[in-house]
Amino acid sequence: MISKFGLTLAYDTRGGGYLPTKGQRTELLVESANRAIGSDKDFYKLHFTSAQYFKGLSEGHVIEAIVRTGVVENYGDTTEVPFIERYALGGTSTLRGFDFREVGPRDVKNMVIGGKTMAVGTLEYSVPLPLGDWVRFATFYDIGFVSRNAYDYSFDDYNDDWGIGLRLNIPMLGPMRLDYAFPLTTDAYNDSGGNFNFTFGYTQAF
Repeated sequence: MISKFGLTLAYDTRGGGYLPTKGQRTELLVESANRAIGSDKDFYKLHFTSAQYFKGLSEGHVIEAIVRTGVVENYGDTTEVPFIERYALGGTSTLRGFDFREVGPRDVKNMVIGGKTMAVGTLEYSVPLPLGDWVRFATFYDIGFVSRNAYDYSFDDYNDDWGIGLRLNIPMLGPMRLDYAFPLTTDAYNDSGGNFNFTFGYTQAF
Protein backbone atom coordinates (compact mmCIF):
# COMPACT_ATOMS: atom_id res chain seq x y z
CA MET A 1 0.00 0.00 0.00
CA ILE A 2 1.39 3.36 -1.04
CA SER A 3 -0.23 6.50 0.30
CA LYS A 4 1.31 9.87 -0.59
CA PHE A 5 0.62 13.55 -0.83
CA GLY A 6 2.16 16.12 -3.11
CA LEU A 7 2.32 19.65 -4.39
CA THR A 8 2.57 20.81 -8.01
CA LEU A 9 3.62 24.29 -9.10
CA ALA A 10 3.21 25.17 -12.78
CA TYR A 11 4.01 28.25 -14.86
CA ASP A 12 2.34 28.35 -18.28
CA THR A 13 2.72 31.12 -20.89
CA ARG A 14 2.03 29.06 -24.02
CA GLY A 15 -0.06 30.36 -26.89
CA GLY A 16 -1.19 28.88 -30.19
CA GLY A 17 -3.93 26.32 -29.47
CA TYR A 18 -3.29 22.61 -29.96
CA LEU A 19 0.27 23.31 -31.06
CA PRO A 20 1.89 26.13 -29.06
CA THR A 21 4.01 28.50 -31.14
CA LYS A 22 5.46 30.51 -28.28
CA GLY A 23 5.97 30.52 -24.53
CA GLN A 24 6.70 27.76 -22.07
CA ARG A 25 5.22 25.37 -19.53
CA THR A 26 7.39 24.67 -16.49
CA GLU A 27 6.28 22.37 -13.69
CA LEU A 28 7.72 21.23 -10.36
CA LEU A 29 6.19 18.24 -8.56
CA VAL A 30 7.05 17.30 -4.97
CA GLU A 31 5.59 14.08 -3.51
CA SER A 32 6.05 12.19 -0.25
CA ALA A 33 4.84 8.78 0.89
CA ASN A 34 4.75 8.33 4.66
CA ARG A 35 3.59 5.73 7.15
CA ALA A 36 1.78 8.49 9.06
CA ILE A 37 -0.78 8.67 6.22
CA GLY A 38 -1.12 4.92 5.73
CA SER A 39 1.76 4.10 3.39
CA ASP A 40 3.75 0.88 3.78
CA LYS A 41 6.84 2.67 2.41
CA ASP A 42 8.55 5.98 3.15
CA PHE A 43 9.98 7.83 0.15
CA TYR A 44 9.88 11.21 -1.58
CA LYS A 45 9.99 12.25 -5.23
CA LEU A 46 11.07 15.47 -6.96
CA HIS A 47 10.13 15.90 -10.61
CA PHE A 48 10.86 18.90 -12.85
CA THR A 49 9.66 19.48 -16.43
CA SER A 50 10.14 22.47 -18.71
CA ALA A 51 8.84 22.77 -22.28
CA GLN A 52 9.77 25.72 -24.49
CA TYR A 53 8.15 26.61 -27.82
CA PHE A 54 9.61 28.80 -30.59
CA LYS A 55 8.78 29.81 -34.15
CA GLY A 56 10.89 28.01 -36.74
CA LEU A 57 12.61 29.21 -39.88
CA SER A 58 9.40 29.79 -41.87
CA GLU A 59 5.69 30.43 -41.41
CA GLY A 60 4.00 27.62 -39.50
CA HIS A 61 7.27 25.98 -38.41
CA VAL A 62 7.47 25.18 -34.69
CA ILE A 63 10.39 24.18 -32.45
CA GLU A 64 9.56 22.22 -29.28
CA ALA A 65 12.25 21.70 -26.62
CA ILE A 66 11.49 19.67 -23.50
CA VAL A 67 13.66 18.77 -20.51
CA ARG A 68 12.56 16.44 -17.70
CA THR A 69 14.39 15.27 -14.61
CA GLY A 70 13.39 13.41 -11.48
CA VAL A 71 14.80 12.00 -8.25
CA VAL A 72 13.17 9.50 -5.90
CA GLU A 73 14.67 8.41 -2.58
CA ASN A 74 13.66 6.27 0.38
CA TYR A 75 14.00 7.37 4.00
CA GLY A 76 13.23 6.20 7.53
CA ASP A 77 12.96 2.42 7.89
CA THR A 78 12.37 1.88 4.16
CA THR A 79 15.39 0.24 2.54
CA GLU A 80 14.32 0.53 -1.10
CA VAL A 81 11.99 2.59 -3.27
CA PRO A 82 9.06 0.48 -4.58
CA PHE A 83 9.59 -0.78 -8.14
CA ILE A 84 6.56 1.06 -9.54
CA GLU A 85 7.97 4.39 -8.30
CA ARG A 86 11.46 3.97 -9.79
CA TYR A 87 12.40 5.49 -13.13
CA ALA A 88 12.88 3.76 -16.47
CA LEU A 89 12.89 5.29 -19.94
CA GLY A 90 11.62 4.20 -23.33
CA GLY A 91 8.30 4.67 -25.06
CA THR A 92 6.07 7.38 -26.42
CA SER A 93 6.90 10.29 -24.08
CA THR A 94 10.60 9.67 -23.31
CA LEU A 95 13.00 7.77 -25.62
CA ARG A 96 10.85 6.89 -28.62
CA GLY A 97 13.49 4.69 -30.24
CA PHE A 98 13.29 2.14 -27.40
CA ASP A 99 10.59 -0.16 -26.03
CA PHE A 100 8.49 1.05 -23.11
CA ARG A 101 10.52 1.17 -19.84
CA GLU A 102 13.39 -0.87 -21.31
CA VAL A 103 16.14 1.70 -20.58
CA GLY A 104 17.47 1.73 -17.03
CA PRO A 105 19.42 -0.23 -14.40
CA ARG A 106 19.03 -4.01 -14.47
CA ASP A 107 19.45 -6.88 -12.03
CA VAL A 108 21.62 -10.00 -12.40
CA LYS A 109 18.90 -11.57 -14.58
CA ASN A 110 19.00 -8.56 -16.97
CA MET A 111 15.53 -7.43 -15.92
CA VAL A 112 14.92 -3.66 -15.72
CA ILE A 113 14.57 -2.70 -12.05
CA GLY A 114 14.51 1.07 -12.50
CA GLY A 115 16.64 3.80 -10.99
CA LYS A 116 16.40 6.73 -8.59
CA THR A 117 17.57 9.50 -10.93
CA MET A 118 16.30 10.28 -14.41
CA ALA A 119 16.90 12.97 -17.01
CA VAL A 120 15.58 13.13 -20.58
CA GLY A 121 15.50 15.81 -23.25
CA THR A 122 13.65 16.18 -26.56
CA LEU A 123 14.11 18.57 -29.47
CA GLU A 124 11.46 18.52 -32.19
CA TYR A 125 10.92 20.54 -35.37
CA SER A 126 7.55 20.35 -37.12
CA VAL A 127 6.29 21.91 -40.36
CA PRO A 128 2.88 22.06 -42.07
CA LEU A 129 2.30 19.91 -45.16
CA PRO A 130 0.53 21.05 -48.37
CA LEU A 131 -2.31 18.59 -47.62
CA GLY A 132 -3.93 21.10 -45.23
CA ASP A 133 -3.97 22.32 -41.63
CA TRP A 134 -4.83 18.85 -40.35
CA VAL A 135 -1.39 17.27 -40.97
CA ARG A 136 2.20 18.23 -40.11
CA PHE A 137 5.58 16.57 -40.55
CA ALA A 138 8.05 16.40 -37.65
CA THR A 139 11.62 15.32 -37.04
CA PHE A 140 13.00 14.89 -33.54
CA TYR A 141 15.90 13.88 -31.31
CA ASP A 142 15.62 12.31 -27.81
CA ILE A 143 18.37 11.74 -25.24
CA GLY A 144 18.26 10.50 -21.66
CA PHE A 145 19.68 8.33 -18.89
CA VAL A 146 18.63 6.60 -15.67
CA SER A 147 20.99 6.20 -12.70
CA ARG A 148 20.68 3.56 -10.01
CA ASN A 149 21.33 6.02 -7.15
CA ALA A 150 19.54 9.23 -6.16
CA TYR A 151 21.11 12.54 -7.28
CA ASP A 152 23.52 10.72 -9.59
CA TYR A 153 23.67 12.85 -12.74
CA SER A 154 26.58 11.12 -14.43
CA PHE A 155 25.88 10.87 -18.17
CA ASP A 156 28.04 7.82 -18.84
CA ASP A 157 25.20 5.43 -19.72
CA TYR A 158 22.98 7.66 -21.82
CA ASN A 159 20.79 6.49 -24.70
CA ASP A 160 19.56 8.59 -27.61
CA ASP A 161 17.52 8.33 -30.79
CA TRP A 162 16.20 10.32 -33.72
CA GLY A 163 13.06 9.96 -35.76
CA ILE A 164 10.33 11.32 -37.98
CA GLY A 165 6.60 11.59 -37.49
CA LEU A 166 3.21 12.97 -38.48
CA ARG A 167 0.99 15.26 -36.43
CA LEU A 168 -2.66 14.74 -37.36
CA ASN A 169 -5.77 16.67 -36.33
CA ILE A 170 -8.63 14.37 -37.31
CA PRO A 171 -12.24 15.56 -36.86
CA MET A 172 -14.12 13.75 -34.06
CA LEU A 173 -10.86 12.18 -32.86
CA GLY A 174 -8.64 15.18 -32.18
CA PRO A 175 -4.85 15.58 -32.48
CA MET A 176 -2.67 12.46 -32.80
CA ARG A 177 1.06 11.72 -33.12
CA LEU A 178 2.58 8.97 -35.26
CA ASP A 179 6.34 8.57 -34.74
CA TYR A 180 9.04 6.21 -35.97
CA ALA A 181 12.36 6.48 -34.12
CA PHE A 182 15.80 4.95 -34.64
CA PRO A 183 18.20 4.36 -31.71
CA LEU A 184 21.63 6.00 -31.99
CA THR A 185 23.40 5.09 -28.74
CA THR A 186 22.24 1.85 -27.14
CA ASP A 187 23.35 -0.33 -24.25
CA ALA A 188 24.01 -4.06 -24.28
CA TYR A 189 20.32 -4.86 -23.68
CA ASN A 190 18.66 -2.78 -26.41
CA ASP A 191 18.91 -3.38 -30.15
CA SER A 192 19.40 -0.74 -32.83
CA GLY A 193 16.15 -1.41 -34.69
CA GLY A 194 13.43 1.18 -35.19
CA ASN A 195 10.38 1.64 -32.98
CA PHE A 196 6.85 2.89 -33.82
CA ASN A 197 4.88 5.07 -31.38
CA PHE A 198 1.27 6.26 -31.44
CA THR A 199 -0.15 8.83 -29.02
CA PHE A 200 -2.88 11.44 -28.78
CA GLY A 201 -1.91 15.12 -28.74
CA TYR A 202 0.20 17.44 -30.90
CA THR A 203 2.78 18.02 -28.16
CA GLN A 204 4.69 15.63 -25.92
CA ALA A 205 2.84 14.49 -22.81
CA PHE A 206 4.15 15.83 -19.52
